[in-house]
Amino acid sequence: MKPSEKKLIEDYFAQSISEEDISSLNELLLNSEEARSFYLTYASVMENLDESGQAHNLHNFGQSNSTRFPRKKGGKWLAIAASIIFALSCLNHFVFQKTWETDHGIAVSSENLPNIQLIDFFGLNETHHSFIPGQTQFEPGEYETTNGKLHLRFGESVDVIFTGASIFEILSEKEIFVHKGKIRTIVHDERGHEFTICTPSANYIDWGTEFSLRINPNTKDQFEVDEGLVEVKDSKRDNSFGKFTPDNYPLLKNAPFTFIDLSNDLPGEAGFARWNDQITEKLKDPDLLGLYTFGKSNEKTVNLGSEKFLHNLPEILPERFKTGNPKDLIVNRAESGIASHGIQNNCSSSYGRWEGSKSKSLRFNNRWSAVYFELPGKYEEFTFQAWLQMHQSKSSQNLLLKPLLWDIPGRMCIRTDRRGNPYQSLWGELSVRKNRNTNHKIGKDWQLLTYTFGKENGRVASKLYLNKNLITTSFPKHVKEIQMDGFLWGASRNAQTGNIASNFDGGIDELSLWAKAFSKKYIEAEYHQGYPFYQSFAPELVQK
Repeated sequence: MKPSEKKLIEDYFAQSISEEDISSLNELLLNSEEARSFYLTYASVMENLDESGQAHNLHNFGQSNSTRFPRKKGGKWLAIAASIIFALSCLNHFVFQKTWETDHGIAVSSENLPNIQLIDFFGLNETHHSFIPGQTQFEPGEYETTNGKLHLRFGESVDVIFTGASIFEILSEKEIFVHKGKIRTIVHDERGHEFTICTPSANYIDWGTEFSLRINPNTKDQFEVDEGLVEVKDSKRDNSFGKFTPDNYPLLKNAPFTFIDLSNDLPGEAGFARWNDQITEKLKDPDLLGLYTFGKSNEKTVNLGSEKFLHNLPEILPERFKTGNPKDLIVNRAESGIASHGIQNNCSSSYGRWEGSKSKSLRFNNRWSAVYFELPGKYEEFTFQAWLQMHQSKSSQNLLLKPLLWDIPGRMCIRTDRRGNPYQSLWGELSVRKNRNTNHKIGKDWQLLTYTFGKENGRVASKLYLNKNLITTSFPKHVKEIQMDGFLWGASRNAQTGNIASNFDGGIDELSLWAKAFSKKYIEAEYHQGYPFYQSFAPELVQK
């Protein structure tokens, strides 16, 4: 169908059609089956819009996992349209499927909706509790944000990140129309080639790259190629302004865009912002014994010279961990100060699970890499939780958590075999040692490991979770409380020689200790809040 023919139908429903064009429209509908189908689709959409009212914005979007975006009302014209459509359908035996129509002429069948996935968001509106990263799907239509960050993935090959106030219309899996906003586009593979961002003045066609835009209706488009190749065409004449790379920004006369350095959000920044809010809430919990993050910025929250800080240093340090280097300090951010600060040995710093942000992780990639903590007290309810990733190991035992002394009931241990399958141990409970589940394993992507201990239906339960999955449950006969005292993360220590062995090969992003046993529902929420869904196309990474 020609654009001029579509415009006749659009003008008819917009009540702006001339008497002369009505005659042309009648002739078109009589002679073109394609035009009649388009007319039918458009009328159905207008009927839905008339019932639904005005368009959604993301402030009202939190009540369902997907939504249509209505735009206009049909009024009395809709009744005329309905009668015409009925007559045409009787004459031509149309088979009609429900569609959503955009202003730019793209009709999408309800039986073949594009795959547009929510990867992450932050600060859109507090009503967005039903948004689930990695699960919520967006349908074609127009959306508006007034603030915050929104990260969408198109067809498992293109990431689009909106920052701040924006108005955009999803046309298909390969095309969006942006009226306003800051956008970063990342094409992961050749399936995403020719992904197009349309604006009122230009069309930006991606040829396997990364580029940024800032669109304001009152000014020229601001455009930057971060990597690769982008073609820009005039939106009205379809002539090309050229193909541009980071090193090819020619002087163009009368172009509707300007080249400028932009600092639009990167993948992970929405998650990192949400994670910081989550950390703030955790620090208010009176059951928090210890919370450890690994960015330099986090150490600034603690006065290293205060009496409270000095009091919370480990009292008895193994010889290998005696250090005066502040870089070796792992600060306990919990207000309770019950668990000590940590001291790391021979670890290194790297990016955390929120790549591209200030997030940092601790890497256990050297000989004798380990972190030493102290936790005084006995706990009838206890939770240990950490975000971690693991490389392939040659060792049959990789210690994730191990007391310095393996000597009394209440000591607990978490380790993996060489394939990354985690399992738990309790001193004196031989049955726990045998309780392994090989269907879930720790891999190179970030994953959430949670251990809980507490009473369940009148008896003590010792449980191990990976991500949101319960992988092993034991019911100890002798252990009634957890008692750790001094312990290591990432290794075990020989009590006689002081040597460190059975090293964990991987990284840790966040570690916390709690005087309560998390429920499965709470762990699931922690997983969805803290998992960086942008790192993978499959949220269920651990399922074998």
